Amino acid sequence: SPYLDVLGTYNYLQGSYLKLGVKYAHNATDVAGSDKNNITLDQETATVYLSVNHRITALLSAGLLVQYQNSIYNGGDADGDADNYTSTALTLAYKLNRNWSVEASYYFDNLSSYYSGRDFTRNREFVGVRGTY
Repeated sequence: SPYLDVLGTYNYLQGSYLKLGVKYAHNATDVAGSDKNNITLDQETATVYLSVNHRITALLSAGLLVQYQNSIYNGGDADGDADNYTSTALTLAYKLNRNWSVEASYYFDNLSSYYSGRDFTRNREFVGVRGTY
């Protein structure tokens, strides 16, 4: 249930753009708390993100996505405490034809949480084929 979702786009070359967005929403959480009569209801989350897609050649493009998310718990033991999440993604895409492309992506994610044991840093890689119609 987004309360706010604002996105601005700037096209700086043919096939190349920059997007800057801000989103504010309520979302579910897996944190319940230790008191069954006073549970954590949800989180209020503010997200800021920047996406850049640059067309290197007619067939090859590169992308960058940087996102920061701050989520504040509502209710329960964690009421008012926050999680901070950052994610950075790099993508290369090669267009085979109008409908098919191959892509490779690398993501670096980090969560810093109020709750002990929830913090993590992870690296993810993807290689795949994309079909569009």
